[in-house]
Amino acid sequence: MKLKIGIAIDFFILLSLVLVPGYSFAQLEEPVYHVGDYWTYKVTGDMSSGLIPISLQGIGMVKVEDQTTLTIEGSIYDVWKVTQNIAVTSDTFNLSMVMYSTLYPKVSDLARVKEFNDNEITSTVMTESSHEEITYLNPQAGLDYPVNVGDSWERHVEKEITDDTGTRTETEDIYYECTGTTEVNTEAGSFTCYIIRRVKDDPQGDTYDIEYRSQTAGYTVKALSYEEGNQTLAMTLTAYNYLGDDGDNGGGTPGFEMVLVVIALISMVIFIKKKR
Repeated sequence: MKLKIGIAIDFFILLSLVLVPGYSFAQLEEPVYHVGDYWTYKVTGDMSSGLIPISLQGIGMVKVEDQTTLTIEGSIYDVWKVTQNIAVTSDTFNLSMVMYSTLYPKVSDLARVKEFNDNEITSTVMTESSHEEITYLNPQAGLDYPVNVGDSWERHVEKEITDDTGTRTETEDIYYECTGTTEVNTEAGSFTCYIIRRVKDDPQGDTYDIEYRSQTAGYTVKALSYEEGNQTLAMTLTAYNYLGDDGDNGGGTPGFEMVLVVIALISMVIFIKKKR
């Protein structure tokens, strides 16, 4: 009788392994950040043009630096200070590109209030730099949480750009769609991710980004950029420190599914020993 009960318990636990992920990943919830959370990436790319091969390699990092306040047009916001830094190089033309951003999303709902972007490209044939300042008069988060498969949404922003040609103001329409979920394997681990397609100006355009977002990692696990349907850049997670809701490091805490596996194995061992 005890053996039959043990088999029933094991069956229930193993069945849970199949059923639980469907509920665990029913939607992508808004992440909970803490100062010190970070994500590092390996960056690779191919921006070849014609007969000139341009292979890129580099690193990227996103970090929650501080919690502070920001005053915009008389309104005071409690915000995170988040930095994003990407540096890539290529042997072709001794090309070097550095992209550095500082973002200020609201602590309450991650709606972006302010953003600064600095880009610099240097090579043996050219040098270019630009600075962007974006003010979100109607703050909204980039992702429309909670995200479900099939959801679509859009964002419209105005930015002031300063470069070698002077200063100008541009508007940008960005369209998003969550197209599904998938497993993504990286140096930082394996993650169940939501697939987010992001495209500017034309929702059906063939120049777009695909972002893989994970509830466990709290941020992007992988990002791919496409120009005219051809992949040009890839960013893949290599390490991260995400505290999440419970204050534990997301990179070091086993998921609930793994806990169930351990319980099932322990249960089986116990009943095998009792049979002996």
